[in-house]
Amino acid sequence: MSPTLSAATEERLALLFAPADRSQARRLLLEECGSNLPLLGDRDAAGMERFRFAALKLSEGNLGRLREAIAVAKTDWRDLLVAAGFANDTRAHETWRPAPLQDLSRLLGAMQPFLHDGAYVFASVPDGAGLAGLEPVATVREAEGLTVVVEERVALAAGLQPVFRAAWITLEVQSELQAVGLTAAFASALAREGIGCNVVAGAFHDHLFVPFDRRDDAMAVLRELQRRAGPPHVAAGS
Repeated sequence: MSPTLSAATEERLALLFAPADRSQARRLLLEECGSNLPLLGDRDAAGMERFRFAALKLSEGNLGRLREAIAVAKTDWRDLLVAAGFANDTRAHETWRPAPLQDLSRLLGAMQPFLHDGAYVFASVPDGAGLAGLEPVATVREAEGLTVVVEERVALAAGLQPVFRAAWITLEVQSELQAVGLTAAFASALAREGIGCNVVAGAFHDHLFVPFDRRDDAMAVLRELQRRAGPPHVAAGS
């Protein structure tokens, strides 16, 4: 049986491939880049990282290139390691990490908006008040108090007064925090349809809070924006 993918392999796969392509990329690595490779039948998931990282690096986030890289490995995986720059140092692969997207067209083409279940609200919590049980999605400290974004049912149970009822949409593309233009592009597209948008940037993803009763409209706008941008091609980093 071919070894499973290690957590580090999964992380790099997610950075490289658009969400729609990840399951197929995962299957290729599991079924065709594992114990079937010459003389690697006894390797576990960690032991396969050097070879799977090499295939991922050469793929540049493209399924066709991933297949080509795996085909090289099946013939002689040493050629794969040379092409990826992992041949001379058995630990060279450990320092390789795909670069998150910065190019706007690629970011838009890989947005993959995801609508979370349920309603969320913005509310203000007085300074000194505890957050126990609230489990906020986001917090912002202001002079007037602490703003929290929490599930509506949790806010009502805690006696908080909602100031905005929203749906939560996550863009599953992983982007650099300094990437330019993504927020302007989707905010402008939503604005043209009269949909307001409050954005919270996480370390890995952008999170959009739109009026709850316009959530389906917002998803349609974002999907169309992604469709017009075309399929992403992701740089592999160094």
